[in-house]
Amino acid sequence: FHKNVEFLFITKGTQHATVGGQKIVVEEGDILFIDFFEPHSFAKDEGVEGYILVLSLWYLDCFKKLFENQRFSRVMNDKSKNVEIFEFVSGWKKSYRKGRYLEDAYDIYVNANNLFLMIKNAYGMVTRQKKNNESVILDILNYLEKNYMENVTVKEVAKGGLALDKAEN
Repeated sequence: FHKNVEFLFITKGTQHATVGGQKIVVEEGDILFIDFFEPHSFAKDEGVEGYILVLSLWYLDCFKKLFENQRFSRVMNDKSKNVEIFEFVSGWKKSYRKGRYLEDAYDIYVNANNLFLMIKNAYGMVTRQKKNNESVILDILNYLEKNYMENVTVKEVAKGGLALDKAEN
């Protein structure tokens, strides 16, 4: 897991994955969405081709504010809806490979939010299910990320404003 959202766009073959403990199979023309901090892994399937797009939460900031407590569907497999999305991602990748976006985070932000809107318009959104202690875990992970160079102990985490009694449950 990581503090990013991840999209897998399958252009050829079949990919087996496990996301949040659920086994998933995505095929050519499918999109797999993995939410931030969600455990996931991929099998080493032969002949699979596609794009993996990993975006930090910074790129989601505006979109996240508009659609708080919502996320994309896990698997988006309507091939007719995905044609335009795949064309957009392919064009974005070609532009990026030419070096167009290497130093312009704003363009990435705009393209990311355009992609999010395309997917939202095609598939809608689903309610993000919070698990027990999710906010505490996210707070701890954010604290650790900000202070990874320090000697972090449980007491230091508590000093950072995180409730130990919640973390122990």
